Parts: sequence; C-alpha cells; structure tokens
Amino acid sequence: MSEPDNEFFARWMTLWKNIDSVFNAELHRAGISYSEYLLLESLQGAPQGMEPSALADARGMSRQHVNLLLRQLEGAELITRTGATVDKRRRIIALSPAGAEKLSTIKANWLQMDSAGWAGFASYERGRILSLLEHYYDNLKS
Repeated sequence: MSEPDNEFFARWMTLWKNIDSVFNAELHRAGISYSEYLLLESLQGAPQGMEPSALADARGMSRQHVNLLLRQLEGAELITRTGATVDKRRRIIALSPAGAEKLSTIKANWLQMDSAGWAGFASYERGRILSLLEHYYDNLKS
C-alpha cells in the first residue's frame, strides 16, 4: 500500500470508528451491548421465537456467548423463554413486550440521529454517497 493509500485508509477507519461510536452511544444509553441488540433484532424477525442454537447460528456467535447474552437479556426482562411444545427440554426464546419497546426506541433514536447527520446533504448527494458505498461493498465481496 502506498503512502497516500495508507493515509486514506487511516482517515476512512477513523470516520468509520467515529460514526460507529455515535450509534453505539445510543445502545449504551439503552443499557445493552451491540451483540445483545443483534439478538433482539433477530428475535423481532422471528415472532414464533427461536432456539438459542438458531440465534447463535444466525448471528455467527458461539452458543456459549449467546447463552450468556440471553441470561442478561432475560434478567432485564427483554426476552422470554418457554418450553418447546414437542420437546420440553428445548427452549424457545422470544422478544418480550419490553424488549420490543426497547428495540423500537433504539431504532427510532438511530433514525433521528441518522436524519440529523444527512440533513445537510441534498437528495442527489445522499444518492451518490449510497451508490459509492454500494460499489465499495461490491468490491469487498468479490
């Protein structure tokens, strides 16, 4: 990597980290980690609930880590655990009403923050930025 590329990479990583920090501050205010947020989001997409192993697989986390996170979420009353109808030893994890409310609040706050961040950009500028980021992502995938 040439010197200008190193400088570009450093600036890009700093911006990425700084933007990420702003959004993660909202999670901190809500009292949950990003990993916990990801589990709540997965559960929101599965109203019938999910088994812990399916949650782990869906988010690419170890089962041990997911079980630790689930204990914390259950302690905060953001999820519920029920026995499966066929095999009572298996547990089904679902989003509780409090968990759904917290997730909704976080997303609303993120949307408000995001809107404020984009407020100084014209519609065509936002479209161009998104197009460029999509192109960047496509290059990363290949």
